Amino acid sequence: MRPNGPAIRAIRKAQNLSLRGLQQQTGLNRGYLSRMERGLIRQPADDQVRKVADVLAVPIAAITHEETPSDQNGHSPPPHPAEDPN
Repeated sequence: MRPNGPAIRAIRKAQNLSLRGLQQQTGLNRGYLSRMERGLIRQPADDQVRKVADVLAVPIAAITHEETPSDQNGHSPPPHPAEDPN
C-alpha cells in the first residue's frame, strides 16, 4: 500500500500531533515518518501504514492512494448478485 504523505501530514496537523508525538505513539523513526509524509517512501511495510492509521484513528484508505469503493456516506456498495448463466 502506498502512503499519501500530504493526507498523513494534514490529518496529523489537524489533530495537533507533532512528528515527535506520532513517533512516540507508533514506535517509528521520526525521520522515516517525515520522509513518508514527503512522499519519499513509496512502499513502506503494510504494518507501518496501519500503525500510522491507528494512531491517527482513521481508516487506512484515508492515508493511502488506494481507494475502496463506497458511496458518499462512506458505505460500501452491496455485492453484485451472481449473474444467471441461463
